[in-house]
Amino acid sequence: MTGGCTKIYDIEGALLKFHTFTGRLDSLYADDSRILHDVTPVVLGPDGPTGHRDMLLMSFTGLSNS
Repeated sequence: MTGGCTKIYDIEGALLKFHTFTGRLDSLYADDSRILHDVTPVVLGPDGPTGHRDMLLMSFTGLSNS
């Protein structure tokens, strides 16, 4: 399998990080309002009949004190 690289850009579009997650629980935490993100396609090799990409997205919103 190849691909599945995560690309993180600043809000102006300059590349900040290019990384492939390979281990269990590999994680990225970011303020989505301050970055842009993209991933490359996952391409299976000739001896790999299946493939997957797992993703968990969470959103947090601050609570008001009133």
